[in-house]
Amino acid sequence: MDSVSAPLPEDAALTLGSPIVGACLNWFLYGILVVQYLVYLNHAGQDKVWLRTVVHFMFLLDTAQTCLVMTDIFSWYVYNFGNYETLFRFSVSPIDGPLLDSIIMLTVQLVYCWRLWVLGGWKVLPAVATTLAFVSCVSGTFVGLIDQIEGHEPDKAHAVLELWLFTSAVTDILIACSMGYLLLKYRREQITPTTMAMAKRVVILILETNTVTAAAAITLAIIQLPIAKHTGTKLYVVFGYTIGKMYMDQF
Repeated sequence: MDSVSAPLPEDAALTLGSPIVGACLNWFLYGILVVQYLVYLNHAGQDKVWLRTVVHFMFLLDTAQTCLVMTDIFSWYVYNFGNYETLFRFSVSPIDGPLLDSIIMLTVQLVYCWRLWVLGGWKVLPAVATTLAFVSCVSGTFVGLIDQIEGHEPDKAHAVLELWLFTSAVTDILIACSMGYLLLKYRREQITPTTMAMAKRVVILILETNTVTAAAAITLAIIQLPIAKHTGTKLYVVFGYTIGKMYMDQF
């Protein structure tokens, strides 16, 4: 070879490896989602029409996100192979990342708020959680659109990105704590063992789910700004590619 490639920076492994790890986790979680979706189809008749419609819509949305993740990987590692600087161009990652993730997170959180309203009979608390969920979705959509238009991560979007992730985390924590309270409430009430067993399974599932997703959102917020802004690596992509799948696989 006549030319000598420029040496890579010391943190190149974090930049080169993070999208691959994130994409692999995304595809792995999508495989779990496909199995869950097929199982759901066998029992879908028990749910209301609007809930079945939401499930089908979410599956299509998640499938589209998985395809867009593949587009990112091809753009960075196939079509621009050997061009290290291309890794810092977004391709379509703002669409399959903040934009679609925020829509997925909103939909799942709204369904959880509905369950909270049905199980607890509350109105104010689900309304507060719903409001926070919409704030999170609007913020995430703004981040995705701005990043896609700019082609890079603008400084003006950092505050909105924090708002997106932390409001989502607060919503999940609020739902998780409320469901934990309901579980304790059910134990004190005189209900049949069968009803208690069913309620316990639903409450524990929602409690565990929202705890995990809240932790993921907080972790992404912590990793995104300090590392992406100051060191230029793409470690945040690992969580950005998987947080939507975490919501879907527990939906």
